[in-house]
Amino acid sequence: MATKFIAIKEADGIYSDVMQPYKKWFEKVYVSSLIEIDKKLYRNVCTLNRFNKSYLRKVILCTDKGDIVRTKVHLQKYFEIVTYVHYFKVFAKNIAFDARQYGEDKFGTVKASLKKIYDELHPVLTESDKAILEEHLNYYRNTMNALDELAELSKECLNLIDKLKNLNGESILTEEFIKTLHDKMIQREKTRNTIEAYILKNGLTTRNSIRDILNNEKYYNHISDNNDKYRILREADNADNIKFNIIQSGKKDWKLSEKWFEIDKGKFTVNKYISDLMNLSEAKVFLKINSMVIENEHWVYSPKLKY
Repeated sequence: MATKFIAIKEADGIYSDVMQPYKKWFEKVYVSSLIEIDKKLYRNVCTLNRFNKSYLRKVILCTDKGDIVRTKVHLQKYFEIVTYVHYFKVFAKNIAFDARQYGEDKFGTVKASLKKIYDELHPVLTESDKAILEEHLNYYRNTMNALDELAELSKECLNLIDKLKNLNGESILTEEFIKTLHDKMIQREKTRNTIEAYILKNGLTTRNSIRDILNNEKYYNHISDNNDKYRILREADNADNIKFNIIQSGKKDWKLSEKWFEIDKGKFTVNKYISDLMNLSEAKVFLKINSMVIENEHWVYSPKLKY
């Protein structure tokens, strides 16, 4: 777990004292900014390796008076809050990248090329080939709209990251701000999942058929500019490369879900994974799993404490 926005300053006094029975000699104790939960203020007290402060080790939730909190409902909210700030640290570079990826910039030219070819071939296309080209155009439109949504959401996330960067020991993570972190994280994950689902589904339905149509001899002489054709084929190859990475990542997530939720999801298939990606609850999986990691591996009172 990343520590940048949760271990704000080295602990002293009561906050250092509460962690002393649990810390190891090579660990140093840090505290977060104040955290508002149910209109009361708390702090995360944690340990970091004094030789590598990048990763979280042990955690305790304390009141602003230094009393250790073990109430289940408060702890669950606390584990989730740690996950939010972890998310915005770990994915900061990805979020900055996504904020620049508008649909027109990514697909505008290739969509225009496909529309031009569709119009040129329309008189000689079979009905099935017309349907394939139309579906591929819809794929471009839908992906462009989703990319625009992702770019705007990512810009909002960058504003949240800027606020997190300015935290100090006396700053307060208010409940309103925490809710915003939660909402934007879930919205961004849902939108990214949707884009990935579009790419995977397009690979199953039309991408190879588009290649067959554009390489079909009976259509050659009706395409006025081969640059349009090659532009579409290059984009299809690029989408296949992205598809490979999505599937590899999906297989890892599949196994993580089975491990942490103690379920058998069965054999991984692309169709099953597409269904997961289009489900809103899948956007919450990162939150659920990382909250469980903190509770099980980092919380000092966990019987499975890893550190």
